[in-house]
Amino acid sequence: MWTTAQMVDAAIMQSISRGGSSGVDSTSSWAGKAKARFRGPNVASDGRHELRIFVSSTFVDMQEERRCMAERVFPVVERLCEARGVHPVLVDMRWGVTADQAQRAETIEIMVKEALACDLFIGFLGDRYGWHGDNPEFDRAFRRAVAKYGQLVAPYADRSVTEIEMRVAALRDPTRRPCIFFLRDGSNSAGRVSTAAAAAAAATKGVGSGTGESAHASRRLAALRAE
Repeated sequence: MWTTAQMVDAAIMQSISRGGSSGVDSTSSWAGKAKARFRGPNVASDGRHELRIFVSSTFVDMQEERRCMAERVFPVVERLCEARGVHPVLVDMRWGVTADQAQRAETIEIMVKEALACDLFIGFLGDRYGWHGDNPEFDRAFRRAVAKYGQLVAPYADRSVTEIEMRVAALRDPTRRPCIFFLRDGSNSAGRVSTAAAAAAAATKGVGSGTGESAHASRRLAALRAE
């Protein structure tokens, strides 16, 4: 089991060896100002290298885990990075896709882009599978992502956006970057998501809420958790 410091060091070394990438920047105080904004190359304004940490999960049922990452875990990572002269960037896609981008069916394309650009991948799996096919919005977004990324994305037409992120950034090549997964015990999930909260999140993001998940979604989630 790696310590947090070892994980950060491994991510820094792999990031530097790849020469960096473009992506999302954040304020230095993530807990107080968690809303991210897009910026240019993978270099902080003061010239330091940026370490990009991508958090992947379904949205509406993982609010507490994401809040914990932002308020309790990321400050520790931030201190470790600062001591190494590196600027950490926590990429949380709850704020990474605008309404206009969702309307243009760019959701999956952007999420794949950001997942591929990360230096450290963190995945959360609970008892929800998330937004997937059999609806026009997903189909449009998936086709656009395939046009951009081809066979990297094309085999996953029946998968959720969350699984696609995990596949392309972590599971297809675990040696590409450090990655860590957390599996929530389903017995701790009761009452976490209300229908109103799910609908509000879906309206804000322009993506499916994941409520009333299908038998296909349950099978895919079980297989993903077992993997």
